Amino acid sequence: MKFKITMASGKEYIIHSQSFAALEEELINPDQDLKNSLVYLDREQTLKVNPSHISCVEKLVEQTNGK
Repeated sequence: MKFKITMASGKEYIIHSQSFAALEEELINPDQDLKNSLVYLDREQTLKVNPSHISCVEKLVEQTNGK
């Protein structure tokens, strides 16, 4: 699945995750608040952000040829 992460600064990232639940595990602490520490958003560990600065998470619909 692809997700678009929009930061408070307006910067956008497209990331891949197995599911929204898997993404939530990376972003949310046990108190159900966004983590206030740096976390990796990708498997390659090249994109590190502070989830408390995320303003929006969108699931992108992947289009397929339905012919």
